Amino acid sequence: SVTGEGPVTIHAEAVDAQGNLDVADADVTVTVDTLPADLIGAITIPEDLNGDGILNADELGTDGTFNAQVALGPDAIDGTVVNVNGTNYTVTAADLANGFITAAIPV
Repeated sequence: SVTGEGPVTIHAEAVDAQGNLDVADADVTVTVDTLPADLIGAITIPEDLNGDGILNADELGTDGTFNAQVALGPDAIDGTVVNVNGTNYTVTAADLANGFITAAIPV
């Protein structure tokens, strides 16, 4: 039985009816990782210039969208997929350097 996180080695060998040990024993090591990853953090709206939680006509983009910046957690890596309002965004090296992904939110 597995008692916790980390590497677990499984070893198998066989003995025949005469007591001879099979020379072809086998080993495999697997890593048990059941802890959830810390992939995202807070969401900020840079267009909310006065921080009131309301986007007025001056703050809303001319294309009818606004940006949501989703902070990346310490476990996010290049290739992590973040879903924002049904749209998938794949984390890039540039996103990791910035510390967030930017999602365009239609209004």
